[in-house]
Amino acid sequence: MTRDQLEHVLRAAARIVEVHDLVVIGSQAVLASYPHWQLPREATRSVEADVAVDAELARLDVAIDETELADRIDGAIGEGSRFHQTHGTTPKASRPPPPCCHQDGGTGWSR
Repeated sequence: MTRDQLEHVLRAAARIVEVHDLVVIGSQAVLASYPHWQLPREATRSVEADVAVDAELARLDVAIDETELADRIDGAIGEGSRFHQTHGTTPKASRPPPPCCHQDGGTGWSR
C-alpha cells in the first residue's frame, strides 16, 4: 500500500462513520510519515491498514460505541468487499488500543 492508497482507505472509512479523525495502528502508520519510495519494499506490501475511531480524538459530542463503528467500516469496505476487490486495499477496523503513559512522560498507545 502506498501513502495515496492509505489516504484513500482513510477517506472512505471516515465517510462511512462520519468522522474526520481516524487512528492508523500498526505498520501502515509509517506511510503517514514517509513517502513510499523512501521505505523498504516490505513496508508497502500490505494491502490492509489497521484503523480505528477514537471518540476523544474525533471530538464526538455523543457517546459512541467504537466497536460498532469498526463493524460499520469492515462491513462496508473491509476484506472481501467491493471496495477491496476494486482497489486492492482495505481497512481492518478495530477499537483503538487504550492509551497509556510512558515512563519518560507523554502519551502513547499500548500494544
